[in-house]
Amino acid sequence: MRTQHFKKEVVSVIKKFHRIRELKAKYGITDFEMSKVICCSTVSMSNKINGARPFNIEEALRIILFFENKGEQITFKELFFNEVVSNENISA
Repeated sequence: MRTQHFKKEVVSVIKKFHRIRELKAKYGITDFEMSKVICCSTVSMSNKINGARPFNIEEALRIILFFENKGEQITFKELFFNEVVSNENISA
């Protein structure tokens, strides 16, 4: 019986705005509702969350204040820096 050895491939994934997505889910907030917070269209909000368009500083501040008013203690870095997830440390 032959055993096959597979080469482990390291895969990294960039999770854009993962914390904003988590908070939206936690509070049941839609892109429509969030678009009202930052004064833009729903399509524009969707593009920003998906990384196709950047958030400006005023929009970032509005989002931070919105979630702080809900009792969250969050930072700019936590919300707007991407998280890189890698399987490098996962045993096969």
